[in-house]
Amino acid sequence: MVDHSALVAVKRETQASAVRVAHQPLPIGLDTRPFRADHCADLLTAPCEWTNSAPSFLFRNIALRDGGASYTQLKEIAEQELLSSNPHETTFPVSRFADFLESAYRLGLLAKNCISPSGDIYSSERVVKYEISPSAQALLAQHAPAEVAHKAETTPAAPEVDTSLVRARLEPVIGYLTDHGPTIRDTMVDVLTQSESDDNLDAAWQRLEELIDEGIVSGIIDREEDRLGAQVLSLVTTKSSDTGKMVAGSL
Repeated sequence: MVDHSALVAVKRETQASAVRVAHQPLPIGLDTRPFRADHCADLLTAPCEWTNSAPSFLFRNIALRDGGASYTQLKEIAEQELLSSNPHETTFPVSRFADFLESAYRLGLLAKNCISPSGDIYSSERVVKYEISPSAQALLAQHAPAEVAHKAETTPAAPEVDTSLVRARLEPVIGYLTDHGPTIRDTMVDVLTQSESDDNLDAAWQRLEELIDEGIVSGIIDREEDRLGAQVLSLVTTKSSDTGKMVAGSL
């Protein structure tokens, strides 16, 4: 008599194999997931904290881009758009924005494509970019009609904001970057919190992280990722005036 648990194990392995061949995994070509139209429609019509229209954002910043856009590119654009339409906002819902992109990927709305500048798909320099999946293009067009393409294809200009107060609070960070040049974020935060006691370390680390994020949004600090995915911070040197004002979102 065949063991029932063994049959269950075989069935699960068969189902797992079917799921694996339903899409082409990274780093070889386009990585797509089974398209779930109803769930994608719900995601496109759900309210978002970082944009007035999720379909418009995806259409302008992914569908209209040749080769799609990376997570870092999309996050920076979303931050700028949020700041331009809500000048009093000081924080950006990073985790919820990342959750939206990941949900869109799992539902088959977005696909991931591994871009290798050198042409070697196994290169350590490859970058994962989001694209609209072929199956979802018609659905996106339905929610983001053609006239969206004729609207501003670039991010709206962010208002000029006074960053003098932020600069004052960022003095330790600005001093560190001035002395050491571009620095890995975690390394700098670790050094600047070394004098904190064990009891206060977590709170001090969190405060400094939030202040750095505020400096990034205000256009005082620039950031980029190195090939290992670490965030490298540097100072933005282009001022719009000598009064401590900068154009926010000039990252």
